[in-house]
Amino acid sequence: MRKIEGKRWFRPREIAQEGLIKNSTGGDNVESNYNFILNLIKSGRLAAKNYGMGNTPYWLVSEDEIKRYHTETA
Repeated sequence: MRKIEGKRWFRPREIAQEGLIKNSTGGDNVESNYNFILNLIKSGRLAAKNYGMGNTPYWLVSEDEIKRYHTETA
């Protein structure tokens, strides 16, 4: 978790490890949750900022966006 301009931002792997977003089957498999989160980002259903400088994306998702995702999917 990083703090940028007073907001908490999480890497997709951190979100999966902490169980903040779980895959659609509700499993606790971290790798499955991680892939699910990446798919949400790539499909535009979970907003993330890419701070990568090269070919590899370095995604960060704000705490507010995680809350928005849960609100809209509940």
